[in-house]
Amino acid sequence: MIKPIVVHMDIIGVGEYFASDEDAEIVLSGLKSYGFLLKVPPKGVLRRWSFGEFADAIEAVYDTAEPHTSATVQALRRIQITSELHEQGITDYCGQVCGGSECGSGATCLYGVDPRTHLPGIEHTGDANETR
Repeated sequence: MIKPIVVHMDIIGVGEYFASDEDAEIVLSGLKSYGFLLKVPPKGVLRRWSFGEFADAIEAVYDTAEPHTSATVQALRRIQITSELHEQGITDYCGQVCGGSECGSGATCLYGVDPRTHLPGIEHTGDANETR
């Protein structure tokens, strides 16, 4: 499992990961808002976190019905899925796995794949998409 979020003392860093520009902005905002959740004892021990683990930490403390929290958790989960697929060499789910014959016209196909990225996505509803 890829764990690009690195926490040491009071410093949080993020290594390379795959995300849209919008999701990358949400990650930075999420680290500013919720990054303190990753600073767990004992202090001084270098820790690595996956985006999924960060989402779990947020969900354990915050209400995901709140739009900013919901958008952050959804983006973190989307990036986690994409990172895991890239780690397995899958860069185009439609072309490499599904074959692209079930695309449809919605935000995601019947398999949950975003037609814009050709990778699994998490469906957005209403205010959860708004982060500003």
